[in-house]
This record gives sequence, structure tokens and C-alpha cells, in this order.
Amino acid sequence: MLTICFVFSCLALNAQSWIQVADFPAEERDDGTSFIIGSKAYCGTGFKVGWSATRDFYAFDMNSETWSAIAAMPAGKERQYASGFSNNNKGFVFGGLKGNNYLNDLWMYDPSQNEWKEKTSLPSMGRRGCISFVIDNIAYFIGGRTMNDLAINEVWAYDMSADSWQQKSDFPFGARYRGSGAASNDKGYLIFGTDENEHFHNELYEYNPSADTWSLLSVFPGNGRTHSSLNRLSNKLVVMGGMDSISNYADDIWRYNLDLSTWEALDVLPAIGRRGGMSFNDGTSLFYAAGIDPQNIRLKETWKYVNALSTHQFPEQKPIVKIYPNPSNDILNLELENCSSHQKIVFSVLDCLGKEILQEEITQSKTQIVLSGLPKGIYTLNILNREHTNQMKFVKL
Repeated sequence: MLTICFVFSCLALNAQSWIQVADFPAEERDDGTSFIIGSKAYCGTGFKVGWSATRDFYAFDMNSETWSAIAAMPAGKERQYASGFSNNNKGFVFGGLKGNNYLNDLWMYDPSQNEWKEKTSLPSMGRRGCISFVIDNIAYFIGGRTMNDLAINEVWAYDMSADSWQQKSDFPFGARYRGSGAASNDKGYLIFGTDENEHFHNELYEYNPSADTWSLLSVFPGNGRTHSSLNRLSNKLVVMGGMDSISNYADDIWRYNLDLSTWEALDVLPAIGRRGGMSFNDGTSLFYAAGIDPQNIRLKETWKYVNALSTHQFPEQKPIVKIYPNPSNDILNLELENCSSHQKIVFSVLDCLGKEILQEEITQSKTQIVLSGLPKGIYTLNILNREHTNQMKFVKL
């Protein structure tokens, strides 16, 4: 019998919570984009009910928590999987997918005129699902998918003052599609995404624009995912939602402290997991609008997470985790003792190449994992709660 101890955290005792606010005011959708100008978030495009791409846009006032329609993108410019960003009171939408057309065009929105203006297109192939962030007056676009590739590792920089593009050094850790990006204190950050082999990643990387270099900063304490969001609040990065390699839709929220290099679990998104929503923040509170749920039902809900910067206080317990017999033929028993009933706990099984082949939520203290369909060999069992991932090896006979 193999036994390990780890720390489970209970529910937060302070005032972090989710509040449902006004719904997104148009058709339910996923894979839209957003950008922030002042106290307003501008949200639009995406794939709506009826399986068609959109070009409409709406402004969400984060003070009054109300929506209003703004000018749509020009006729014929519908898209999903676009990248949105802003700077100097202007918003931008780059690339995406319209039908089978991979787009490389760039559009600027001027809220003072309520109009869109076309800017210089990327001087390369069209792409969708790029990771993006803005540092100073430069927007950076990493990876994405082209009509020829499942994922690429190119990095491009768009100078908003000069309306010009420059190719930078490739992302050195492999191709990435549908990862998430944000910037803080003159550095860029990239997490998640799939590579050219459709492997789901969970690493967090930091980009230094002055040296044009990338470095591994941390590893997310959970499985890799796509279709997630990354927000920057003060000196912290917040991850929300997404989908893993076996189509589990995430409802967990995680916060990475850039000063302390630590991960912390926050309160889960209410109701159901979801992916492909539009996420933004006002520096204190987080918002998440629309998206799609595990039943492929598109949503128009908008949720607000208040006090996202406050400190959690977790009373700690130390449950015991046991697996037996090890080695095992057909059934591996997993037991948890002294567990908090409030915590969501998930186990996953990885093969010798690190590929996830099974994941399930643990709903009781004793669980049986069926091994009869697995080839003989050595496997890794991950146990994940809202703060820690623990790994154990077992042998299938």
C-alpha cells in the first residue's frame, strides 16, 4: 500500500464571492474577444447559436454593470478566435477564423467616433487563437493555428504608433494554440495551449521584450488546458475556465503571485464549468461573460468576482491518500481519509509518456479505478485539489 499526506484547504473565510450581473445583451456565444478602454470592456465577435460567426460588439460599463451596443465591425468581417487588445484609448481586433478562412487583418476601434478603421495586416499567413498581450505601445502575438498547421510558434510584434509589424524570435518551447496571455510590469506572460502534437500544456512562461527572450516561470498546479483566460490584477495573474485534454470543462479559479511565485486557489465559478468566454477586470473585480458549457450549450451569463485581490485564510487539514494493491491487475483502490466535504478533488491517470488517459472527480472517500483496459506498464496517478497536485506511481500487471 502506498500512502502520502497532503494539505487540503477549506472554503475561504473572507469575502471573496461571485455575483451574477446583467447578461450579455445579444445571442449566446463562445470564442468571442474583448478589450478594455477606461472603465468599459468591449466584447464581441464569436460563434453564436446557429453555428455562425458574428461581428457585433457591446460595451460593458464595469461601474454601473450595464451593457450597451456599439458599432459592429464592418459587414463581412465576422469571425471567432480573434485576439483583442487595447492601448491609448483605442481597441483592436486581430485575425481569427471566418468559415474556412484564416484571417490576418487588424481593425482599430475609436470609442470617441464609435467607428472601426482597418490597420496594416500581418505580413504573414492568417491565423486564429493567438496568445496576445501589450507592453508599452507594442502588441505581441504568439502562436495560433494556420490553415496548414495545428499550432505554430511564431511571435510577431505590432507597433501601434507606427502601424507596423516585426517578427520576433520564435517561442522556444514549442508551438502553442489557444493559450492565454497577459502583461505586468513590462513583462509578458503565457500559459496553457496545445502544441503541434495536440499536447495540452500547463507551464507558465515569462517574456522579456528588451532581450526578446522567454523563460519558464512556474508550472500550473493542475492539468493543461485551452480556451482559458488570464487576467492581471496588481502583481497577480488569475486563471479562469478552460478545457483539458479529455474535454473536462473547468470551473476553478487560480491566482499566481508574481512576487512570491506561489499559486492559490480561489472560489470556483458558480453553476458549471465553461470555456471560451470573454474575461476582463477593473483592477479589483473579475468579470466573465458568455462561453460554452460541457453540454455544448452556448451561454450569455455575466459573472463578477469581487475582492479578487484579498487574501485567503485557509484552515488546514491533512487527509491521508492510499492506493492498493500496487501492482494491480484490474482494479486500483483509492482511499481518502479526513477530507473536507467542501473541496472538489479530481484524480487523473497518465501513461509513461505523460499523456492523460483518464480523469474523474472523486465524490466519495473510497473510489475504484478500473485498469482492465490499460496495457501493462507503469502509470502516474495525479490527485488534484484546489491547492495541490500530488503524484503516485503504480504498476498495471
